[in-house]
Amino acid sequence: MRWLMLCGLVGCGMAWGVVELFALQRARYHAWRDRQQTALPH
Repeated sequence: MRWLMLCGLVGCGMAWGVVELFALQRARYHAWRDRQQTALPH
């Protein structure tokens, strides 16, 4: 039972890490895109 709980905890942590990574990449991409758009001469 303890082993199952440990596996669940590790899996949850990994899933959370992946979600955080995706959110970070998305935020960085949006910031970069906004910078590219403002850099373009209108």
